[in-house]
Amino acid sequence: MVRLLLALLAAAPAAAQEVPTCEPLFAARPVIAEVEVVHRPPLGPEDRLPPGLTGAVNRLHRATRPGIVERELLFHAGERLDRERLRDTLRHLRSLGILRRERIRCQPLPGDRVRVVVEAQDAWTLLPVFDLQVVDAGTAWTAGVRETNLAGRGKQLSLTYGNRFGDPEAALHYLDPRLAGSWWRAAADAVARPDGASLAAALSHPYYGLETPWTAALAVARRTGEEARIEEGVVVSGYRATRESLRLEWGRALVAGAPVVHRAGIVFRAGSRRFQPTPSTTTLPRDRSDASLGLAYRRLGVGFVTERQIDHFDRPEYVNLANDLALELAAEGPPLGGDRGGLVLALRDAAGHRFRPGAFVRAAASLSGRLESGRVVDLEAGAG
Repeated sequence: MVRLLLALLAAAPAAAQEVPTCEPLFAARPVIAEVEVVHRPPLGPEDRLPPGLTGAVNRLHRATRPGIVERELLFHAGERLDRERLRDTLRHLRSLGILRRERIRCQPLPGDRVRVVVEAQDAWTLLPVFDLQVVDAGTAWTAGVRETNLAGRGKQLSLTYGNRFGDPEAALHYLDPRLAGSWWRAAADAVARPDGASLAAALSHPYYGLETPWTAALAVARRTGEEARIEEGVVVSGYRATRESLRLEWGRALVAGAPVVHRAGIVFRAGSRRFQPTPSTTTLPRDRSDASLGLAYRRLGVGFVTERQIDHFDRPEYVNLANDLALELAAEGPPLGGDRGGLVLALRDAAGHRFRPGAFVRAAASLSGRLESGRVVDLEAGAG
């Protein structure tokens, strides 16, 4: 049983390079004449398990449907073979969470052409969820099930139930990464508690790859429930709170593709906090509304390295060690629907260095704050 679990969780053996058979062809940039996707079940001969057990597990698994992996490819027949586009596709396939292994091979053809073969080995995606925490305040546990390749269509669904320090909680999460076959992503979350509920929904068109030209997003959330004000570990007041938020974003790639991607966009945020008294209320917080409209910029260097023994056993992990700088400047105030005015600045910078395969370091620093009535407030800084 242990051997079977290790086989299902571990990655299948893979080559050291990302696309080794394609490397000799990149300089000539032949035309992609054919694209073939080879689907494989979760277990194969390389796992060295009894044939009967391998066959039984593969029959229980719901295979990824034809066309699901094909639609995620960032290159197509008729285009020139491109190193970064193939590598970007590998990283994108890796991020889907439905594959145990993904590999791209190139087969030269006569007449300055090439056949590109994508090997996609399914992962076992129906997994139990269990979490247990025991602290001074009591015990919290969560149990449920998560499916990251629902019906073989690449969608995600999780259902959990738990008890957090005496408060029962039921939660549902759903994600459709390709809504109606488009590049739009839809997500919904719901949490039910005896004292209230949380609801969240998002519709987005992310930057799926380095060459994705634009992004857009809409996210809304609402949470109701009882909260408490605590001072020195003692509850001094209780009340009922309703918190709502809205986020709108639109952006474009000013420069797309390696070696450096430049992206800019507009971000609007709005939120409100409303409070109602309960029998345990001694002091009721003031209602507040916030709203801001700002500009966002990101300079994303492209310097991915392939590492193993980081996560998922020997599965290749693609780590970007190039400089990644993000900056956001926003204005807030009554004209936008908020109670207070000011300027908000957020800055984040990250970079890394690889000493040798298996030895690298990545560091990040962040700074955020508000300028309100000529004073700097809410200043926060971090590094790691």
